[in-house]
Amino acid sequence: MRYIVVSTNTSDATDLLAAEGERATQLVADGVFLTVWPKADMTGAVVLAEAADDEAIRRALDTMPTIAAEAGTYEIIPLLEGASRP
Repeated sequence: MRYIVVSTNTSDATDLLAAEGERATQLVADGVFLTVWPKADMTGAVVLAEAADDEAIRRALDTMPTIAAEAGTYEIIPLLEGASRP
């Protein structure tokens, strides 16, 4: 299933940015994150993600350093399968 994920930093995450980037790169390599767009104001990101189900995407997101450090939150928006247009 595909998801749009909107993450928001809730406190200063400057010290976590390198680890956050490394983890996001690994999730891209694993096929969980398909595309990552950092927000222009650097307060988080918007991600197109893919996982087996809602629980699987939550487990993956909970491994992000800002989430694990309670320095950020996320909103998960499930997408309808086959509803995209070229």
